[in-house]
Amino acid sequence: MKKWFGVITLSAFLLMAGSACTTKESTHSSSGFALSKTFSSTEEITQDAMVILKGTVPKVYKEEKTEFLVLYVYEVAVDNVYQNLTEHPIEAGDTIKLYRIVGFQPAKDKEIAPITDHKQTEIPEGEYLLFLNGGYVEEAGQVRWFPNTPNQLFKATGGDSGTEYKNVFVSDEIPSITEEDVLDAI
Repeated sequence: MKKWFGVITLSAFLLMAGSACTTKESTHSSSGFALSKTFSSTEEITQDAMVILKGTVPKVYKEEKTEFLVLYVYEVAVDNVYQNLTEHPIEAGDTIKLYRIVGFQPAKDKEIAPITDHKQTEIPEGEYLLFLNGGYVEEAGQVRWFPNTPNQLFKATGGDSGTEYKNVFVSDEIPSITEEDVLDAI
């Protein structure tokens, strides 16, 4: 009986070791975080956005803290609105507040857990295609707009219409997008 138990145990161990050796290597990356969405197509990212606009993000931002979140707030100059499925009017020439969540603090005495890679917390200055969600926040008494994912922000590479917008953050999904791609997907 002990002999059979030993044979079964040894067989199970060899099977586990063999499958571990033949299994494809894990593809963990420090560029993605467990709670962050990443879209794989223009259709997906547009379907998840309440507001899609072209705007200019300044270099300067303000840091805000709520009970649990650390945010960077940018005053974005709106150049063009492609989609607005909200009751809050946004037009070319307006300025909106863009809130980028960069950290989570579960309690005041706890360390801030980053939501994005530390190299990717600030949004580089420039013209962007922004895919936003948000609306009026009663506790804050104001309208707040958030990127629909912290992993994908698309910055213009040139000044022409039909400009290509490249993802400024490290991501293999949707490396670039054009205004035409967005209009086709809406």
